[in-house]
Amino acid sequence: MRVSFLFFFSSVFGFYFSSHSNDLIASSSPVGGNTIDCYTCEFVFNATDGTPFTGDERCRDDISKLPNNTQTFPAQIKTPSGFTANVVCATFNLTFYQAIDIKDANSHLKEVQHLGVFERATFVEYEGSTLEGYEGTLKLLEHEYGCGRNTSTCSEEYHFQPKAKFVETRQPCGSCVFEKVIRKSDKALITVNGAPECMTDPVPESQPSCEAAKAEESGFCQVFDSRICKDDLAKPDMYLQGRICDSATNFLDWGFTNAYIESDSGVSVCTTSKCNNS
Repeated sequence: MRVSFLFFFSSVFGFYFSSHSNDLIASSSPVGGNTIDCYTCEFVFNATDGTPFTGDERCRDDISKLPNNTQTFPAQIKTPSGFTANVVCATFNLTFYQAIDIKDANSHLKEVQHLGVFERATFVEYEGSTLEGYEGTLKLLEHEYGCGRNTSTCSEEYHFQPKAKFVETRQPCGSCVFEKVIRKSDKALITVNGAPECMTDPVPESQPSCEAAKAEESGFCQVFDSRICKDDLAKPDMYLQGRICDSATNFLDWGFTNAYIESDSGVSVCTTSKCNNS
């Protein structure tokens, strides 16, 4: 059980601003013909002893020794919600503790892992928001938790201090996003994507459970609440909340993870091509 325990949980959490940016770019329409080139890679490791889990440590240490993974993106997009956003390059360099709670027919295990993630990716800055045109470091505060198919916590309304609730039946997994930004002109908080019910309402029973590629394995149902800002985390420039099913991660039916991530300088963004290549 111990070996599979570490295998399953070495890298189950990502950072939702980067993954959401990828999804948003893919679902949006380019505005004009301008493009931006950003490097993309990821390295996940044990932050206590440096042991690599996934990805390549050269992503963090020296990308000149990696095959070139610079990708071209539209410099500006029109989102499905009708908002215009600028695509910029980003670097995430974060460490955090992840609590894990799993059980099976014979055992019930709990552990806390100290994880690190270094990622080169993209980020979006909404036109007319307080982040438009910003370059430099950003403060990040993120809470995220995840469940297997027989863990009901992720099917309920969002809680800041969630508890593992293991049940006998498969649970529905949500698929939604709620995103808000501060408008530069009047400092009003406006919704640019989704609705608050994404987090405040339980997941409808009609939603399927989160399945992995193999029917006998659970996917990873996740809930996240993230915010980012230039100056003061008590007054974020951008909020991103949501629920997703990660079918690429093989999780456990009776499994639960929970993490709180806070950083004053672990995120940086830049607005010119190849600016996150160094």
